[in-house]
Amino acid sequence: MVAPIRLPPVTLPPLPGGSVPSVPYKEPKAVITLPPKLGRPPKATDLIIQKGFDGLSPDRAVTRIRNKLTNTLAPENRKLVEDTARRAHRDFTVALNNVFTPGSPNNKFVEQFAGRQVSVLGTMSALNPVVYKVEGKGLEPTRFYARDWSGRFAELGRPPNQVVMEAKVRLSPPGLAMDYPKWTNKALSSRQLTTIEEL
Repeated sequence: MVAPIRLPPVTLPPLPGGSVPSVPYKEPKAVITLPPKLGRPPKATDLIIQKGFDGLSPDRAVTRIRNKLTNTLAPENRKLVEDTARRAHRDFTVALNNVFTPGSPNNKFVEQFAGRQVSVLGTMSALNPVVYKVEGKGLEPTRFYARDWSGRFAELGRPPNQVVMEAKVRLSPPGLAMDYPKWTNKALSSRQLTTIEEL
């Protein structure tokens, strides 16, 4: 678990031309625990997320994700959306925790992009639940990465769909700025689904 660092919110320094990006970074802290007497090395699914990195409980985060859906939600799909959002929140929170854990693969991956804005994205996709967005500099395009089956960070061919959480991250000093973007899945409006499909 990341130890609280007690950083005040700060903003990035001015860009050339005098403009200042409005990124109010806050200290990265969440409340994550493990079941007692697990008896084996913990897995991500064992972790108990009491509060995410924005201070919201999983229940409150799920409500916020559901409320950001821009189309109507058929009542029979509400449980699917809430269960998927809960899984997305857990995976997103664990990934963020690893980003701020020195020496972890996530930390090392973000570290190589010093000087660029890196964001961690939480999606409703089972294929790529966590995506890393690396904003381009100059003429370079913004790129997106996800961990593949081997644990390697692989570049994606296109931006992810159904992004429901985003955290802009900074490693030194540690900080993040979280947001819950609006998202759309019109298939949830009219028919009962068993999975939230990649659109």
